[in-house]
Amino acid sequence: NVQGSIANALIYSSTEGESQTLQAGVNNEGFDSSSIGPEMELARKMVIKYGRAYIIKTTASGAWLANDDLTGSPGSFYPTTGAMWEALLSDIDEAFAYERSQNKEIEIRLALWIQGEGDMIGATGGGTEYYLSYQTNLNLFITTLRTYLYLRGYGDLQVKFISVLSAIDIAPYNTINVSYGVSPKTIVNTATQSACAGLPYCSALDASDVITFQPDDIHWNATTQVNIGDRVYDN
Repeated sequence: NVQGSIANALIYSSTEGESQTLQAGVNNEGFDSSSIGPEMELARKMVIKYGRAYIIKTTASGAWLANDDLTGSPGSFYPTTGAMWEALLSDIDEAFAYERSQNKEIEIRLALWIQGEGDMIGATGGGTEYYLSYQTNLNLFITTLRTYLYLRGYGDLQVKFISVLSAIDIAPYNTINVSYGVSPKTIVNTATQSACAGLPYCSALDASDVITFQPDDIHWNATTQVNIGDRVYDN
């Protein structure tokens, strides 16, 4: 039941400064009952198998991975200068600090990455070809994040990393760039596959057969969120 809560599954809320029972709409910015993410189904299955699950979630609409942190934008996940990169580490640090203050220990075993569309169109909506550097940037992101988790005692250097390939199928994401003969979407998806192929314990997940969108044709609907959680668990 994606509209309910999941017993024995927690998610850290930076707004509240504590972990909460995982339920529809709870993320690092507090409660919004109108939305869910793939963590709902993923956590449900983890609880069935392992007895418990813990989620740390960092979200931003329109963020990118490229090394370009524009003022007034959500920012970049680029290590180690991007605003969203700093937000991600802050969420992780806060979650571990809180649990340790409660004499509890958690460990990161999986990092789920759902991103890429921002790099397909650039920060200005089409003027910057961020997608050309996506493989290099994703490789750096994964290796830097793993190192950070290891040095802070949050996980090891072989933390599983899963990146979901984009299934978006509207312009300008799927528009063929005449200079390269392929679309930004194809370049980003290929870059993701290449980055994961060169790293241990990294998977590029193609779930396009179970992805459907909200009316904007950009954001996944609730059924897709459940389907992605299910696929991630299986991988």
